[in-house]
Amino acid sequence: MRAGTIAITSLAFAVANMGAVHSRAETSVRDRFTVAPGQGRFPAAGVIRVDGVTYRLADLQAPAPGDRSRRSGRSYPVGFDAQQNWEAFARSRTLVCDVLTRAGAPTVRCRAQASDGSRDAGEWLLSQGFAYAGVAAPPSYLAAEQDARSRRAGLHSVQP
Repeated sequence: MRAGTIAITSLAFAVANMGAVHSRAETSVRDRFTVAPGQGRFPAAGVIRVDGVTYRLADLQAPAPGDRSRRSGRSYPVGFDAQQNWEAFARSRTLVCDVLTRAGAPTVRCRAQASDGSRDAGEWLLSQGFAYAGVAAPPSYLAAEQDARSRRAGLHSVQP
C-alpha cells in the first residue's frame, strides 16, 4: 500500500458502503424529532440513538468505532476518533432531525443548531473528514468531502 493511503479494516464498513446505493426519489420525510444538548446517545459517527431507536445520518458512510486504518505503516483508530468528535459536536447542539423513509434502517437528515447558527450535521461530519459521501449524496456533501480530502482532514490525513 502506498504511503498516505487508508485501508479501513472493518467488514462492517465495507458492507455498509455496498448498501449505499439508492435514489433520492425513494426518499420522503416521515417524521421529525429534536434532540436537546446533552440528550441522546451517539454510539458511532453519524449515529443517533433516541428513545431506544437508532438512526443513521442519510447519504454518508462513517467508520464503526472499532475500525482502524493503516497509514505510513502504523495502525490508527479512525472509528474511535470519528465517534468521539461526532459525539462532542452533537452533544453540544440541538439536533432537529427529519426521519426519511427508505428501504432498510431508519435514516435522518439533521440540522445542528447552536448559538453560532445552524448547520447540516452530515455536512459537518464530512467536512471534518470523519465520513465519506454516499452514492446519492447531495452536492453540498460531495463538496464537503472534497474539501476535507484537500485539507487531509480526519480519514484523509496521511499521518496519525
